Amino acid sequence: MSAAPSRPHQARATPVTQPLPLPPDLVIPADYGAVRNLRRQRECRHLVSIGISPSGREIRLAPRAAQAWRHLRAAALRAGRTLVPISGFRSIQRQREIIQEKLATGESLPSILKQVAAPGFSEHHTGRALDIGSDHTDDLSANFARTSAFRWLRIHAPRFGFHLSFPRKNPHGIVYEPWHWCWRPHLRTPRKNLPPLSTQAVNTTPPTLPRPPGRRPHLASF
Repeated sequence: MSAAPSRPHQARATPVTQPLPLPPDLVIPADYGAVRNLRRQRECRHLVSIGISPSGREIRLAPRAAQAWRHLRAAALRAGRTLVPISGFRSIQRQREIIQEKLATGESLPSILKQVAAPGFSEHHTGRALDIGSDHTDDLSANFARTSAFRWLRIHAPRFGFHLSFPRKNPHGIVYEPWHWCWRPHLRTPRKNLPPLSTQAVNTTPPTLPRPPGRRPHLASF
């Protein structure tokens, strides 16, 4: 008899009360979480691969979020929409590096923290957040909101437990991120309130988008 599969680790959010441990040249205000209405996130330790990003990086998610993503992507394909994963799990250390890289370009810390979460606060740490593009755009920009893929997501993503984290005028003071979706199954919309999905059969193999030479890879989203 085979052993029963272990339950996948689910990351939980816990409030922060102390300043974050960061390099001497990178000090996040101690009241950052309270001011931004954000909670500190634990790093997910059990991750699975969902493929390669357009920039060539492996993308990983928590197992149940990965399964939900596969169902979401397949449903989108059946409806004639191509969803492209761009970024998934990100460590706290990587979050520090991203902020330091932006500081090195001359950008101010207050400006950066409107675009990138402070280390320890990003939903990407949990393995449940996914940045999504389409076959028309794999940019982490507001342009994604103009695509049919985004319009399809707005209607159907909640069926699979995915929700837009930072809409326009969000309470966190974060820039609009139409590409950033987080798997929160407890917020799933009742099926009776959901529109029907297309049942058209199509190829469910995800596309690989070539990146033009010299194009900078995306550093991060929130």
